[in-house]
Amino acid sequence: MLNGGMQSAVFVKGPINDPSERLHYWTVEIALPLQELASHSSAKVPPVSNSFWRINFSRVEWAVRVATDSYTGKQHYEKKAGLNEENWVWSAQYAVDMHRPEWWGYLQFRPQGQSPPRMSDEVPLDPEWGVRYVSFQFYYAQHAFHKVTGTYTSSLEHLLPYFTSREAIECTSLLDTSATEKSFSAQIGLRTNDRFVASIEEDGYITVEKVSKASITAIE
Repeated sequence: MLNGGMQSAVFVKGPINDPSERLHYWTVEIALPLQELASHSSAKVPPVSNSFWRINFSRVEWAVRVATDSYTGKQHYEKKAGLNEENWVWSAQYAVDMHRPEWWGYLQFRPQGQSPPRMSDEVPLDPEWGVRYVSFQFYYAQHAFHKVTGTYTSSLEHLLPYFTSREAIECTSLLDTSATEKSFSAQIGLRTNDRFVASIEEDGYITVEKVSKASITAIE
């Protein structure tokens, strides 16, 4: 990304790390090259009007205390020992890590000069969201099952106690699956929507394709 055209700048108003004076504020501005962001995906660059990408941001904040340097006698801030960081994110992740794309936010591209939507129904919904959500619920259930048994399973019934969402179970249509001690792959659809099928693997890699109703046959 750094060699692909990313630009960044930092602005600080007020002194840095000086408890005797008040830091007014700081800002960070980053320009991300779209071509680099889309290099390992099927996303179009430039983006299609009113299309959207999934994205999230995270800022880590640590609790600090005032400490005095033993040599200079000057005061400065340092992290408080024994406290965890606070993670400020754009879209809630329900976990410390950011590697949960089903919970990322949406960035919509709109033509320059076009007014932002005023009503929620002016923003198009993601037609793939449902099948992606249940696929990741299946993924988490598989890993919970593996933690207990030491293997993955090709049976949806065996995974039912490990689902954290009852609604996801009721909506999941398992179309095809294979599993070993070290890996699994599955094709998953929605019982309430037969337009999309997701393929997901043990590493969380997921793809979604649009299919015809005649090509879908559930195994469970």
